[in-house]
Amino acid sequence: MTEEIIQNLTPEEVAELQFVEDTVNALHSAMTGRTPEQIKAADVLYILALSEYSKEPGFVAKLVGCFADGQTDEQLIAEVNAVFGTDLDPEDFSAIMNYANHQLVEIAKAQLGNVGGEPYWSW
Repeated sequence: MTEEIIQNLTPEEVAELQFVEDTVNALHSAMTGRTPEQIKAADVLYILALSEYSKEPGFVAKLVGCFADGQTDEQLIAEVNAVFGTDLDPEDFSAIMNYANHQLVEIAKAQLGNVGGEPYWSW
């Protein structure tokens, strides 16, 4: 199904999807040593708030540079706003991250008792 969808995209759309994937991979590589929560926060910031800045030189390094050990959401967003000139709301960011974390917990709960990869390997 994924290949069918990609076949219906224009070359420009395929290139944009590839750019997004490459940027996420670069973020993950640059975030080596950071916590899973920080990596997820970087993904959320990139996809939902900073994608328009992603083609600027040094984007990944700038975003990664916003993270520090033990910082609060407010401190992270203040740094992002300072570096990118944005006006992101720390409360909105916290709400998005709480929702994302809640969704992951619900998915994990749904998998309780899943043994040996069932139902996935049977697809």
